[in-house]
Amino acid sequence: MADHVGTAPRLQRESDLFVAVEGGFFRAVDPAYLDDALVGSRGAGRYSPPGRPTLYMSASPEGVNVAMIAHAADRAPEPALIGLSVTASCIVDLRDPVAPTVRRIPPRPAASTDSGDEAAAGPM
Repeated sequence: MADHVGTAPRLQRESDLFVAVEGGFFRAVDPAYLDDALVGSRGAGRYSPPGRPTLYMSASPEGVNVAMIAHAADRAPEPALIGLSVTASCIVDLRDPVAPTVRRIPPRPAASTDSGDEAAAGPM
């Protein structure tokens, strides 16, 4: 398995809705849950209802920091920043204008867009 940590993520269009993703991502994790860092969120999140674990990641450490501002009250005081090497297919990019029409979710950019995550993801 290739190690993509430190490599800007790239998206490859697979269909009208899905993309393949390959590259490095980052995630903030409560140090008490490092062994379960890939299980996903423990509670409801911006894009996930209760009971549906979602793996929130960012293309940059700065993007993680921006996203954590909104969660300052419900997180560990000193979360660990971990790097992840990701190769995945059949991913819905929630920044894609097609995604909200399929899931009936309001279109909005990710909280970390201002930190360059969108540009780091590369062209679609």
